[in-house]
Order: sequence, then C-alpha cells, then structure tokens
Amino acid sequence: MVVVMADIAFVDGSVADSCKNHEDSYGEICVGCNACGRIDKSRMYQDYLTVLLRHRQESLSFTMWSTDPALRSIQEANVIENVKYYDELIEQIRPLADKELSGEPEAKKLDIS
Repeated sequence: MVVVMADIAFVDGSVADSCKNHEDSYGEICVGCNACGRIDKSRMYQDYLTVLLRHRQESLSFTMWSTDPALRSIQEANVIENVKYYDELIEQIRPLADKELSGEPEAKKLDIS
C-alpha cells in the first residue's frame, strides 16, 4: 500500500517504532497524526500536543458508566488516572510545542521517547 501524507509517500501503513498515538493506531496502522514526527518533524510537538489534548478530552467525556457500583468505582478511578497521565504529558510537551512554534531550534533536538 502506498500512503501519501503532506506530499510524502511511503510504502507502508504500519506504525513507526516511535509511535506516540497507540490510542488511535492500536500500535498497528499509522493514522497520520504526526505525533512521532514521521510526516513533518518541524510540527512533531505541536501535533503530539494536539493528540494529547484530544485524548484527555475523550477521557473526560467518558459516558459508558457501569450500573454496578463496584465497576463504576473502577471506571471513575481509571478516568482520573488517565486524565492525570495526559496532564503530565501535556505539561512536558506544551513548552516544546511552544518552542517549535516560535522556531527555536532546541525544540527539535529533544528526545521525547
């Protein structure tokens, strides 16, 4: 399969080893989000931040609550932990995205693996 994104063609739809968006790709198929920088390294942190903010909002918008009180309690704890996870990543990535947006070269050198 040939995939064309941002005028770059690659023959492969699998995720890159550096994939940051397993929520959408399931670790299998590249969804073209560019969070790993595969498509456009100059926008990698901005795109990663966009992905993180969207997943954080999806966690907050969870509505498939169980009617079983024990399960509901587990679900609520999971949502809290998910949001905390995204908040921590967003706190790390936002300054890098801001530097990238301003054109500061050091933003491109940092490893977010």
